[in-house]
Amino acid sequence: MRLVTLEPKGDVIFVGDTHGDLEASKRVISKYMKRDNKIVFLGDYVDRGEYSKENIDFLLELRKQNPKRIYLLLGNHDAYGILRCHPANFWESLGKDKQKYLAYSKNFLWQFLLVR
Repeated sequence: MRLVTLEPKGDVIFVGDTHGDLEASKRVISKYMKRDNKIVFLGDYVDRGEYSKENIDFLLELRKQNPKRIYLLLGNHDAYGILRCHPANFWESLGKDKQKYLAYSKNFLWQFLLVR
């Protein structure tokens, strides 16, 4: 188990399942990405919504640019390579392209587990 330690400065905003809703993720960022705030996304970034790939790409890039302010926890829909869930439309669409599937399941999703 990994423990996330946050500096006692600013507010901490917790965001639940965005499930491919890129606009919701962007609204949260525009509203709460203020000077000392930290934003913790609680997982389930893909499946169900129309923009799963764009949503997860946006959040991964945001975390890369703001590692001390953006935290991405792993949800069951994000861990499809480890734990199967349904619906899994995002993962099933990648299944046709093995390279993309492996890139998300092995390279990108492990970033969720490497909370600094």
